Amino acid sequence: MKKLLLITLSFSILSLFGCATSSTAPKNIKELDAQLIDSIKKTFESRGLSDIKVEVAMLQQLDSPKGFYFYRVVLSAPANNIPPTEQYLFYDGKFVASSFRDALTQEDLGSSLAFDYSKTDVDITGLSLLHGKAGAPNIIVKITDFECPFCRRTNAYLEQKLAGRDDVAVYIMNFPLSIHPNAIPFAKVFEAGSRMGSNFGSELFSNDALLSFNEQQIIDYFALRSGDEAKFKELYASEEIAALIPAQMQRASALGVNATPVLYINGKKIEGFNPPLMNRAFNTFK
Repeated sequence: MKKLLLITLSFSILSLFGCATSSTAPKNIKELDAQLIDSIKKTFESRGLSDIKVEVAMLQQLDSPKGFYFYRVVLSAPANNIPPTEQYLFYDGKFVASSFRDALTQEDLGSSLAFDYSKTDVDITGLSLLHGKAGAPNIIVKITDFECPFCRRTNAYLEQKLAGRDDVAVYIMNFPLSIHPNAIPFAKVFEAGSRMGSNFGSELFSNDALLSFNEQQIIDYFALRSGDEAKFKELYASEEIAALIPAQMQRASALGVNATPVLYINGKKIEGFNPPLMNRAFNTFK
C-alpha cells in the first residue's frame, strides 16, 4: 500500500514540477519520443520506482513557446496494479513542463490543449443525478467535494449556465477530501437524499451555515427536510452508503484524479474552477 501511494504521488509530482532532460538535441520526432520516455523512466528510478511503463504520443508542435511539443503521456505500473494514468506534457528535447500560462490573458495552455485532445468515456453506472434527467444527450460528471470552496464556485457557475436546460444530465462522483471535516457527511447526505427522491445537492454546495455544523447536526437537519426522518437516518447509517463513498473515490483515482473539482463534460476533462473551458464545453453541446 505504501509503495502504491508513493507511485501515485510520483505521477502527480511529475506533472506538477516537470524535469530537465538530456541537453543533446534530438534529430527527429522518433528520437524525441525515445528521449522523453527515457527521461521519465529515469525520474521515477531516481525515486526508487523501476517498474514504470511509459507510452508517449506527440500531439502538436507549438509556435509559441517556440521549440516545444505537446505530448500525451500514459504511465502505469503493472506489477503494482497501477492502471494507466494519462497526463499531458510539454517537451523541447531538453525540458519537460506541465504547462505554460499566458502572462496577459492568464490562459493555462496545458489545460486548453488537454481539453482539445482529451476524451474519456466515464462510466456513470451507480452515480446519482445532481441536475437534469437520465438519458439527456449531454452528460457532465462532477468529481467533487461538497465542502471544497472551488467545487462550490464551480457548482454555482454550472447552475447559472444550465438553468432552464433539459438537455443536460449532471452526475456526482464523490471525492471527499480529508482536509474537510464535513465532506464525508455531506456526501452521505446527498446519496441518502437521492435514494429518497430528495436532491440536497444545491443546498449542500451553497448553504455556508452547514459548514459549522457537526455531523449529528447535519444528520438531524437533513433528516427533518427529507420528510421521513427515520428512513433518512437509516439510509445515512447504512452499509450501502458507507461503502459507496470510498468506491467512488477509487473510481475517481483510477481516472487520475487527486484533487477537486474535476468535470468531465461529454468526456472532456476540466480540472479546477475554469469558466473559459466550461464555456467552450457548453458550446459543443449536442
